[in-house]
Amino acid sequence: MAEADDGDVEDIGGIDVGAFVSWSDRGGRGYGKVLRIAKGGVLSSGPDTPALKGTSDNPAVEVQYWKMVDGKPTETSTTTVKP
Repeated sequence: MAEADDGDVEDIGGIDVGAFVSWSDRGGRGYGKVLRIAKGGVLSSGPDTPALKGTSDNPAVEVQYWKMVDGKPTETSTTTVKP
């Protein structure tokens, strides 16, 4: 897995590493926790997944999926990289 330089991992528009986020997904809403943000490097969530290059104008964000179980957010082992 390619890593961004530590100097390139930072907050983006008020979203920091560790923040919980949500987005529109095929099945409704997606929920997750921000693991890494790259503004000048490449991120991938695993060896068999596509990598995204992050730039200052379009950062790449690695997110760990969370799912709702009985109305409570629950951590999963699945991660993804989003622009």
